[in-house]
Amino acid sequence: MFDINLIENSKEKAKDAVLYSYTHNINGFAAFLEEEEAIELSKHPGVVSVFPNRNYKLHTTHSWEFLGLERNGEILDESLWMQARFGEDTIIGNLDTGVWPEAQSFKDYGSGPIPSKWKGICQNGTDQSFSCNRSVLGYITSPKTKLGTKPAPFMAAFSSQGPNVITPEILKPDITAPGVSVIAAYSKAASPTGLVFDKRRVSFNSVSGTSMSCPHVSGVVGLLRTLHPDWSPAAIKSAIMTTARTRDNMEEPLLNSSFVKATPFAYGSGHVQPNHAMDPGLVYDLTPQDYLNFLCSLRYNYTQIALFSNGSYSCPSTPLDVKDLNYPSITIPKLSNSSKVTRVVKNVGSPGTYSVQLVEPRGISVSINPRTLTFKEVGDEKSFEVSFALKDGISFTDYVFGSLTWSDGKHYVRTPLVVKP
Repeated sequence: MFDINLIENSKEKAKDAVLYSYTHNINGFAAFLEEEEAIELSKHPGVVSVFPNRNYKLHTTHSWEFLGLERNGEILDESLWMQARFGEDTIIGNLDTGVWPEAQSFKDYGSGPIPSKWKGICQNGTDQSFSCNRSVLGYITSPKTKLGTKPAPFMAAFSSQGPNVITPEILKPDITAPGVSVIAAYSKAASPTGLVFDKRRVSFNSVSGTSMSCPHVSGVVGLLRTLHPDWSPAAIKSAIMTTARTRDNMEEPLLNSSFVKATPFAYGSGHVQPNHAMDPGLVYDLTPQDYLNFLCSLRYNYTQIALFSNGSYSCPSTPLDVKDLNYPSITIPKLSNSSKVTRVVKNVGSPGTYSVQLVEPRGISVSINPRTLTFKEVGDEKSFEVSFALKDGISFTDYVFGSLTWSDGKHYVRTPLVVKP
């Protein structure tokens, strides 16, 4: 090992200068040195390099703690992650033309053998460089870092915005999730900037966009599917939407990128809360028949609908009113005088009685019938009607927002209300 006494005037001074000695993987030390001393040290033939000490921040994604799935790097017993056995035996397929299978993130070291029996097939295709495995599609080592950003979350400027111009009776977006500065596996077929003159290649990159939010929600869906294998896709979607949060970590309404109060056209039902979604109390469920009726109401013809029904379906004589699709949000895009919608909720929790809490959109009178719903067992379904009417003497032309929430004192099943005259 190099002797620091060579540049210090005394052994005592040299001893005080040294902070730490490294003897295992490297031969070296950390020490307090004057600039001239560091220069003199670097000239010695036994020294490989001398460089200033710097503080480095751990570059990783804090999504799991931000979403409440863990706390200070520890996974709590009541976390959806723990309850769903980390998604054991659940496969999430990713349809993406930009996958880079050579990435280390797709290796299956330590994952055990391929299951002998499962739904689907593992097809190698014509690419000889790819083989079936049990790879973890995305894995992030849990950082033990305390998060303290306030306010959070808030909506990014690039986030997809409503209203839904194709089917205005259906609120879009549905939900919001982390999507800013997410550390993600990255293809070496392109540079981190995407610019032609950038010749760098990286295995990971910090990426922002709705394409980063989607994997977070997909992961939550996978966990919920593991925990509740009998739930339909619509029930899982409902659980995520009705338990979402609309306030930040300062208990203030979610803000947009201009720090102005955001609306459901920015965040949909709110920011996803995985631990709440595993026990929503009630869900708005849908069957394949409901979706086919929905396509009929959008005037899809028989040939188009047959692509989804295998030709075994005929549209009802009285088409479904689009706004009556049993969706976890309610939107009235053209309210002239009054309008009425029907919804059905299914109990997926313990027996109980739910009462409604209402926040009326500005200038709109809202009534709900009935105002209490009693469920005796899992699977019980109850319907209710929501009536909207313009209040006298109030004139406006833009969308207004409110909400209705069914609660039994433990669960809070929130549904956004969106209305435009």
